[in-house]
Amino acid sequence: GKKCPQMKELQFDIDSSENCLTLNVYTLKAPGGNTTGTIPVMVFSIVGGALHAEASMYKPSILLDYNNVIIVTIQYRLGALGFFTMNNKDVPGNAALSDLIQALRWVQSNIGYLGGDKNRVTIVGHGQGAQLFSTLLFYRSIPGVTPPLFHAAILQSGSALGRLAVDASPDASGFQIAQANYCANATMKDPTKILSCMQGKAVQEITINLDLFLRSERQSGRPGVVGTIPSLQTGTSILAADKLLTDSPENIAKDTSKLVDVPVMIGVNKNEGSYFFGGIYWTLLKDKYERESYLRNEMLPDILKMTGIPEPTKDLAEMLRNDYVGDGDIAALNTSSPGLIDLTGGLFVKNEAWRTAQLMASVNKSFFYAFDFESKDSLFDTYFQYMKPKAVFEHGVTHGDELMYLFDMPGDLVLDKSQLKTRDRLATLWTNFAVYHDPTPDENKKSWDKLSIPKWEPLNENKNYLLIEGDCKIANDYMKRRHIAHQPNPLPTQEEYDFVNQQRQSFMVCMIIFLLSTVALGGFIVY
Repeated sequence: GKKCPQMKELQFDIDSSENCLTLNVYTLKAPGGNTTGTIPVMVFSIVGGALHAEASMYKPSILLDYNNVIIVTIQYRLGALGFFTMNNKDVPGNAALSDLIQALRWVQSNIGYLGGDKNRVTIVGHGQGAQLFSTLLFYRSIPGVTPPLFHAAILQSGSALGRLAVDASPDASGFQIAQANYCANATMKDPTKILSCMQGKAVQEITINLDLFLRSERQSGRPGVVGTIPSLQTGTSILAADKLLTDSPENIAKDTSKLVDVPVMIGVNKNEGSYFFGGIYWTLLKDKYERESYLRNEMLPDILKMTGIPEPTKDLAEMLRNDYVGDGDIAALNTSSPGLIDLTGGLFVKNEAWRTAQLMASVNKSFFYAFDFESKDSLFDTYFQYMKPKAVFEHGVTHGDELMYLFDMPGDLVLDKSQLKTRDRLATLWTNFAVYHDPTPDENKKSWDKLSIPKWEPLNENKNYLLIEGDCKIANDYMKRRHIAHQPNPLPTQEEYDFVNQQRQSFMVCMIIFLLSTVALGGFIVY
């Protein structure tokens, strides 16, 4: 089917359509006509992000070669069509999340006719897709999620935990989107009139206006996630059947009895931050990267603001500069960028993924991996192929690079010997988990043993995880690979943060670790 309305190369994609709520089913076995199938099912939330995504781009022929599985890829509404809310019964919000739930219900009702086992469904998401799917792990109360629509989850570089993963101010955000479409202002706040105005807008106009609004937000040093992430549904008029998110994942995580009890596999890439720093570089720094005074004094506070951390005193930014850049000149991006990439990777993805893995380990098996395999190819150049000037930093193993070994993407990629082995390993681990709920199962030991993959046990008191480089090995305690310590505590409120500032002479060092340990972004630019 057609992709949902979205932008392409700074213009509205004329090949997209509102008639886009489709899914693709890939199987090597012809349907037999029975209503009960036996083949495990992997359901992918399309990768690409909350603004740009197309299910048909991701051909799963690699995965189909390694285990007898059925692959389903889902398209859901993007941007304002997927996330605009008025926090009332007319526009309750979270249409994109509702699309995913409806697709999972379709799988439960129909996958048996195609040979699939509806009782062995694994949801798989990357980036924004992982963020959306992981939201379901935190909400047992979502209609239809219990009894489960899925039985295992693979989350790649994304989680619903994090300061900007779920919008806690739906009314304000909805007003901003309406305002960007000239449907609201200081004197025009009537919900009925706003809704009528929005309904009268062409889909092209709504899509373009949101894109322009978000670009402006990011260029001004703000997060720019309005209209791209799920929102809380606190409106009293919202029907019970439409209320999907009533509390933040952070709050729900405090009571593990509310978590969906399924095995999970979660991981991150070595240089996640190069993707996010790249976004910062070309939206915030491209016109300032030669202004040394800005880079030295204002860049880090702006980066923190873009992650939702208030930084009125710049003390936190100074501490971070010392930790990540040391005695080097932060204005020399060719030498300071490795530290900044490490910092942004932790703030945007790594911290939240590691916390989620540990949290889910309290209710079921939780496997954590670190994808550190470096090769001649990277999706970084694909992400930023139209951006000028060329980046002055090395991207490393960026956000999404593992996808090259799970899907036929990009189409012209020619793998060398080490890459082929990595493809074998990832495809084996992913499909084994879907079939056995264990990436290295004893029942299929030959599949992973021949690839020199060690036995990968779930997270335990040793905090063991799988490190994927040129070889695979078991490592302990992922925090040791991070620049700063991880703690399970959420970020403080503004009032708590102000108190920290007042008391910073005696408390600053310990609170810096506390602040940074859990910061993560559900969505920043497109992901």
